[in-house]
Amino acid sequence: MHVLMHDPVDSQSSCEPAGYSEYRITLPQAIQQVPECYSLPAAGDCLLTFIPIQSVTQLAERVRDAQQHNTPVYPYAGNTQQHQLAPASQTGLSLNLSGMNQLIDYPHQDLTITVQAGMTISALQKLLAANHQTLPIDVPHPDQATVGGSIAANINGPRRTGWGTWRDYLIGLSWINDQGQECKAGGRVVKNVAGYDFCKLFTGSFGTVGIITQVTLKVKPIPEKISLIGGEVRKEQADALIDLIRNSRLKPVVFVMEPDQKPTLIVKFGFEDSGQAVDWQHHHLREITQGMVTLGTLYEGIEAGGAVHELVEYANAGESVTFEAHVPGSRCAEFSIQTQPLIQMMQAQPGIGVVIGHLPKKISFEDATKSIGKIRQLATSMGGHVTLSRCPAQWRSKLHPFGPSRSEWPLMRKVKQAMDPQNIFQRGRHEILTTDC
Repeated sequence: MHVLMHDPVDSQSSCEPAGYSEYRITLPQAIQQVPECYSLPAAGDCLLTFIPIQSVTQLAERVRDAQQHNTPVYPYAGNTQQHQLAPASQTGLSLNLSGMNQLIDYPHQDLTITVQAGMTISALQKLLAANHQTLPIDVPHPDQATVGGSIAANINGPRRTGWGTWRDYLIGLSWINDQGQECKAGGRVVKNVAGYDFCKLFTGSFGTVGIITQVTLKVKPIPEKISLIGGEVRKEQADALIDLIRNSRLKPVVFVMEPDQKPTLIVKFGFEDSGQAVDWQHHHLREITQGMVTLGTLYEGIEAGGAVHELVEYANAGESVTFEAHVPGSRCAEFSIQTQPLIQMMQAQPGIGVVIGHLPKKISFEDATKSIGKIRQLATSMGGHVTLSRCPAQWRSKLHPFGPSRSEWPLMRKVKQAMDPQNIFQRGRHEILTTDC
């Protein structure tokens, strides 16, 4: 692998500017000597030029240069979700956006905030907390993960059950297009619905249709009281519990099930609201689940927040292959129980129909292929599908991280072709967007 490091003192507006020094080193050496190299996986003899970006103007110039030279552009910042894409396989520019991290506007009385995309999640939450506000989106490694990167990867944790996803909070967006032009959509006020909803298009786009530079988000007051309570339910009663909760007056922001080695499933319920509302939900939960669920310790305040954080970090805990299954919420328990023998760890979220699982750390390629095949077959039989959020690079062509082709893929490729016809952004890293997929 080649690495070119940029010397910001002597920069020029071209794809191979003066002020670069070239190193031929292995990827582990690159990680040790040049930390930025860790932020973008690269394969083979790929030549990457790492450039720290400090402003929208600088970013636009780099993209224009890349477009003129037909050079791929690989944006990154916090490096917490790079494993979801294939390694960069072509010579190109790797643009570090973490320097674009400024607060733009915060009219806290309007419950909105505008920040640059490189701001970390933890920095954003600290700004909001000063006015007793929060963004109820759960992102692993918040000290590293950036706002723009989390939106691009559409990362949502277990509180999605009650609070929703990035699409529910993103109301304004700026980005650099394939021509190096700054574009805008939405606005800084909540009641702004004019024009095409690019905010939803860019959520989960992985930087393939443009580079997010700035976002405006809706925020919420910090709830008066938060709690998390766990318990156990017998496996044969799990489906009945899901139906009971879904049809009850309870409004859990967290509803998680985890397989256990015993004939039970671990269940966890989180509540966030006024003190009176949370207390009522505790009482009602115990009332309607009596004889079905053995409830355990109740965590409140900081302890509850810490327990929820552990659930959030679970998504990034895998070390070999991690899958995310989307199945009907009513069948999440059934799916978890049937796939448990294949899985090292698993977390089901019945409220939204998502199951996240990690295969064993030292699993062989052959065993991983068999396990994923069985898991996909089961999900398909339930009307769902499975994607792989983590997979060794050398296995991707065989395990197909995004699964068998689905009806929406041709439309996704048409959008990519319309917005980035030269395929500048993330070239070759997203299998759905390749023509031979």
